[in-house]
Amino acid sequence: MTPPALAERGYLEVARRRWPVLAGSVVVGLLLGSVTGSLSGDGYTSESVVALRPVVADPFAPNVRPSDSIDVATERRVAASRVVAGKAAAALGVAEIDEIQDVSKVELVGEALALRFTVTDDTPTEARDKADALANAYLAHRREATEALVTDMVTSIDLELLALGGLPVGEVDAATAARVTRINDLQAQKASLLAIPVSPGTLIDPARLAEEPSGTPAWIGRVGALALAVLAGFAIAIGLDRWDRRIRGASDVIEVAGPVLAMVPVARGGSAADANTRSEAMRLLRLRLERATTGPLGRIVLVPPVTGPPVEDVAMALATELAGDGGAVLVRIDEQCTGPNLVDAAAGRITIEEVLQQGPAPGLRTTEMDLGGEESSLSVAEVLSQLDGRANHVVCVGPAVLESAAGLELAVASDVVVIVADSHTTKLEELSATVDALDGVKAHYAGTVLVGTRR
Repeated sequence: MTPPALAERGYLEVARRRWPVLAGSVVVGLLLGSVTGSLSGDGYTSESVVALRPVVADPFAPNVRPSDSIDVATERRVAASRVVAGKAAAALGVAEIDEIQDVSKVELVGEALALRFTVTDDTPTEARDKADALANAYLAHRREATEALVTDMVTSIDLELLALGGLPVGEVDAATAARVTRINDLQAQKASLLAIPVSPGTLIDPARLAEEPSGTPAWIGRVGALALAVLAGFAIAIGLDRWDRRIRGASDVIEVAGPVLAMVPVARGGSAADANTRSEAMRLLRLRLERATTGPLGRIVLVPPVTGPPVEDVAMALATELAGDGGAVLVRIDEQCTGPNLVDAAAGRITIEEVLQQGPAPGLRTTEMDLGGEESSLSVAEVLSQLDGRANHVVCVGPAVLESAAGLELAVASDVVVIVADSHTTKLEELSATVDALDGVKAHYAGTVLVGTRR
């Protein structure tokens, strides 16, 4: 038998069952939204552009191309360095250098000898001021470095000129002529160095105040993150629902196991409302069992698909309901009984009265039956025959059909078989396999009692 399809259960039902998954996805979406909103939030962008100027040793030298004297990639790295950011921070009175570096970037302007300083910040004024401060800090840093280099070179030339002395007067010999030539060369180099333009560039496009925010508004990022998280959560919920084969309602049981005889809610602290509900469910169960059998409602076997469902609770409630009609005996099946049981009475070791105990309700008695004992010559029907004439109804709590052959033997010896399934633990495949096993031995299967459902 095929379990019901997801489409028949409805997506709203899936959402109700898997609400923790959906609630978790909403929480994750809100967290992601806060992060996404901060990354793509409203901000203002301003740009400053600096035109680079070549600094050459001889500004009067012909055929010197600016691109041969400037490594723009190196200049970009210098402009983006912490040294430059530190100078900009000091000029603006900003305590942390990261407050400048985290909101700025430096790019090359196409093929031109120019650098673009871009700053995105919370306000237009902050963005403009930081962009200009970075551009001016870069120019100041490169100017200082050039001035220091020229000063060192001029000082070195002056020291050498001092060592060579002054120019001679009158005729000179060859050695003196060489000294004169060297003095003239050094003076020419000094003149060239002093003529070097130490400014590395010019701020040709100062930053402007941005009129509109740049980037994606923060609320779009937040809403998008939340929507994606909820969709992912719903997809996970649907996947879990397809994978989870547990019973969720009467429609699932009807699909794989036929009629639902009664639905018993989970008891909550023994309240009066729960007691009335369970009593009503047992009256309905008794009525449907009487209609399902052609003869008297004598031996009733309640079995679980697997170990776990509260079969004994349902059996006790049903036996209590039947006790007023000529008495009832509740038989607990156990393969390891420690005391006297029905098998001992059937073997003649004790009397049947010795194994019958007074139950919690008038007309109800309880006993045990060991199906794992040594009396293999006695069939289940022969053992149960010891109760004939002592009560109109015998309610047996059978072992799991899928885990014990004794469960099937007990089912064959009964007038009617009822499966007790738990909506929280029983799987549809287990329920379907139990019904198939009962059909295989021609047991009189009447239907299923579903425990744990909502009223």
